[in-house]
Amino acid sequence: MKTSEQILKIKSTILYILEKFPEGIDYIRLFKIMYFAQRQHLVVYGSPLMEDTFVARKLGPVPAFSYKVVKYKEGALLDKCAITEELMDVANSIVVSCEGDVKIIKKVSDVVYDEDELSVSNIKMLDNSIEFCKSKDSKELSKLSHDKAWKFCDKIYKETGENIPMTYYKIAEAGDATKSMLKVIKERQMIKADLC
Repeated sequence: MKTSEQILKIKSTILYILEKFPEGIDYIRLFKIMYFAQRQHLVVYGSPLMEDTFVARKLGPVPAFSYKVVKYKEGALLDKCAITEELMDVANSIVVSCEGDVKIIKKVSDVVYDEDELSVSNIKMLDNSIEFCKSKDSKELSKLSHDKAWKFCDKIYKETGENIPMTYYKIAEAGDATKSMLKVIKERQMIKADLC
């Protein structure tokens, strides 16, 4: 279960990206921008950009909470227990429409991201990821996101049927984080686990 703070950060991340694409983007592109920004933030700073849990799906890493928001907005979220006020708040800030077979996501025109939710490092990594992704089509982005972290989780899924979350450590490792940064990430995760 995500905290209200975590959800506000995810919402601001989504809205920041969508502001850069006023014509809207398909959900694969949105999710890949989020993933590459998350990976690079872990590599450079040793901390996640936002705490949306990525899982390995056929088309690459998918942020689980954000995916639920989009599915809710489409009217296709089957898990009624997953519908919370926070999820509906994020969903009410976006519009999902169909253009042929492609679902396009736009932000609601009068909604803006909360500047207090995104740090300078967050914005930098999001801008880098947007720049990296903007000239690539969704199929290419999907392929590029099939990195070591995705392959690790996909292999487990194929062997066991269990869809495990992609860990910060594995994501950073897939982004070629240094050994010292991987050690920092591991220590932070151990401390976080001990506090819970």
